[in-house]
Amino acid sequence: MTSFKRGDGVVFVRNGRVAMIGQASYDRTTISVGLVTSVTREGAIKAYRHSTYDQPEIKLHKHSLEHGMQKYVLPKSDWDIGAVMDYCRDRPWAHSPEHTGAPFDSLDQLRAELKQFRIQEKTP
Repeated sequence: MTSFKRGDGVVFVRNGRVAMIGQASYDRTTISVGLVTSVTREGAIKAYRHSTYDQPEIKLHKHSLEHGMQKYVLPKSDWDIGAVMDYCRDRPWAHSPEHTGAPFDSLDQLRAELKQFRIQEKTP
């Protein structure tokens, strides 16, 4: 299990299947980013702030969808979490650029777009 700390970033990967009448169903991956605001003693997420929602905090309970998702940690020591959250909030939708808060479609896309916010180590 990944251990989170308060202030870390969290990447949620949700895999699902889309079914529409008259069309073939397909698999879809949606990736979103949040800021961990509360953790258990074991390092599990109790609450987080989603990068695109106006809610100040989302508290997880035993039936939360986030428990079934893959989670990756963005350590606050390695990432500019505030800039990552701002970028994700302002990310435009491809089909409607005037709307913001679009999720990522793959981990490769997330890595490519967020690498600019990685804190570089200082050389001695």
